[in-house]
Amino acid sequence: MRTLFALLVAGTLFAGCGGDPVEGPVATVEDFSIQRLPGGARFVQGVLVNPNERDLQTAIVQITLLDDQNNVVSNMNVEVYDVPSGSQKPFRQAVDADDSVARARVKNTLSKYEKP
Repeated sequence: MRTLFALLVAGTLFAGCGGDPVEGPVATVEDFSIQRLPGGARFVQGVLVNPNERDLQTAIVQITLLDDQNNVVSNMNVEVYDVPSGSQKPFRQAVDADDSVARARVKNTLSKYEKP
């Protein structure tokens, strides 16, 4: 249910983009990892890279959370804002899921660029 809600929110956010499709490379995620702190808190972190010639207003990084057997436990989204063209921006967000989460992977990145 949470995944469906997240997809509906993402669809609503990006439905009003308008204009022509963005040409050129799209935003990607580098140096992605999941970290567990000594107290047990977990975070996903990475760097969003905008190789496009247009400024990136908003990106939603869709992440799949996995257990130690690579079974899907949950999904989450991380929003990254205002990434100028040709630059990158680090992100970090707490994981709000049960203790069985051992791994994470980026599933997709949705991007909304500035109009030319």
